[in-house]
Amino acid sequence: MPGITDNPSDLEALVKRVSEAGATYVGACAVRLKAAARKRYMPFIEQEFPHLAERYRNTYANSAYAGEKYREGLAKFFDRITTKYGVRGWSARDDEEEGDDALGALVPPLQLTFEL
Repeated sequence: MPGITDNPSDLEALVKRVSEAGATYVGACAVRLKAAARKRYMPFIEQEFPHLAERYRNTYANSAYAGEKYREGLAKFFDRITTKYGVRGWSARDDEEEGDDALGALVPPLQLTFEL
């Protein structure tokens, strides 16, 4: 979540730990807040992260997605850290470039995925 779970050092530490644990794959994407999710999350953001509330209202006012610049930056950063730690990575950008079924082709059906 922008400004909450996207600290670069935390993301890098997470990828490093999952690599050390033997994971071979990890994925990340920016939070998507469709109307129902917005109704649930916005009060939480306003209460717990009031300094981010206006940013979230502006970002998600007309779209369920974070801005393209943010998503692209997250994808590039994630590509860099997954390469650094030798883990296959996926970002939402991959689906945009390869089609909606790209993730399904990469992940075995019984594997759990963790998305940031």
